[in-house]
Amino acid sequence: MNVVQNSKLKTFYNKVYKKGESKHFTSFVTKGTPTNELNEVLKELNWKNKAVLDVGCGTGLFAHKVSKLGSKQVLGIDFSNEAIEIAKKTRKNRNLQYQVLDVKEIKSKYDVIVSLGTLEHMDNPLQILKILKKHLNRNGKIIVTSPNWTNPRGYVLMTLWHLFN
Repeated sequence: MNVVQNSKLKTFYNKVYKKGESKHFTSFVTKGTPTNELNEVLKELNWKNKAVLDVGCGTGLFAHKVSKLGSKQVLGIDFSNEAIEIAKKTRKNRNLQYQVLDVKEIKSKYDVIVSLGTLEHMDNPLQILKILKKHLNRNGKIIVTSPNWTNPRGYVLMTLWHLFN
């Protein structure tokens, strides 16, 4: 993520997490209930003994779930200090760490890199994917999800966004 261009987004998410997720996100997210999307991603691989990077981990729901499935190492990164503080306090495991980190600062290599609903928030998604690819171990996997706004809920949300910003 480009820290300069994404500074507004970082400020926005820090406010969201400081105010409390329940005032912004739907209840299934804030109660830690896995979404269908998260459950489907969990089914994609055998997570045992994998080094996993969760890009844009928020408060750590996915990273925590994967850490409990036998991954040898899980790192959740986000550019929101507030989200990372919540993750560190609420979702812990011996093989799980969280860091406030820009994608361009990643040092290690991973067996699996996951970006759930975050790529669409990045200023240059193609550049980010190229960076992530450099941090994959041989035969590693990148799993990316992105919302589909072409549905009734998406049309309503996008209309509200454009009307009220």
